[in-house]
Order: sequence, then structure tokens, then C-alpha cells
Amino acid sequence: MKKILICLLLFFSIVFAVNAEEIKSFQSDIKINKDGTIDVKETITYDFGDLYRHGIYRNIPYIKTNQDGKKLQLDFSSFSVTDENNLSYRYSRSTINNNIQLKIGDSNMTVTGVHSYVISYRVGGALTYFSDHDELYWNVTGNEWDVPINYVNSEITLPYFSSKVEKNNDSS
Repeated sequence: MKKILICLLLFFSIVFAVNAEEIKSFQSDIKINKDGTIDVKETITYDFGDLYRHGIYRNIPYIKTNQDGKKLQLDFSSFSVTDENNLSYRYSRSTINNNIQLKIGDSNMTVTGVHSYVISYRVGGALTYFSDHDELYWNVTGNEWDVPINYVNSEITLPYFSSKVEKNNDSS
């Protein structure tokens, strides 16, 4: 009986060790600007568990396909990567398989446990304009994660357009 109990404990400890790495939460705040660009701020709370890693990869698709099947390249700019206290992370940027890849972390240092990554950038060409409406079709998390994402939330802020109405009080 003790052998069975020990085997079960070993089995469950191995299963939990394999699944230790995860994204606890992925918050995306998207602001649509008056000029048609969007500002994206992603807050990724990443749990490395007991593993020692150098950081994360964030792959962001930069090609979108319209309803006619035409592929369009989005224009990305103004990247920044910080922690939750606005301290900069080291990162590099490259393009791989129609994705912008951010390699976030330091090859000379390892991290473990829970870390927050705040990734900000601006995108041109993300909006599609139709005769009766405009559309934002956005893949919030991307498709390239090798770990589970436990919680995703996205908030979109629309531009404020002021319309000044003048009233004429002239009674003549």
C-alpha cells in the first residue's frame, strides 16, 4: 500500500511540475486614436513557477487579411517594455513568420516565480473602414503561446469627438 501511495505522490508532483509555467493574466488596453492608429498596452502576469528562465517571447501578428483575401501589413511603432513599476526590461525585436517577436529578458540573468511585463506599442492600419461602420479586428493575445493563459481581459477606449453646438439667442 505504501508503494502505491508513494507512486501516486511522485506522479502528481511530476504532473504539477510540468504544468507550473503559465500566464496568470493577460490584460489588453486598446485606445483608438482620432487619426485611426491604436495604442496597445498589454499587461502580462507570467508565472515561471519553480523554473529558471531568461524571460518571455511575445509574438504579435503584423499581417491581417481583409474580407477579399488581400493581405495587409500593419505599421508598428513606439515599442516599450517595462515591469509593473515602470522599470524598463531589456528586449530585442525581430520579425519571424508574419509576427513581430519581442524577446524580453536578459541572457545573462534568470528569473523565477511571478513577473509582470507591460508591453506598449502603436499600430497603424488596424482599423478597417466600411461605408456604414468602422471595424477593429484584433487578435488580443496572438497565437504563439506555449503555456496556458488563465485569464484574458481587453478594454477598448474610443476617441472622444466633441461637437460644439452654438445657440443663437438673437430674437430679431
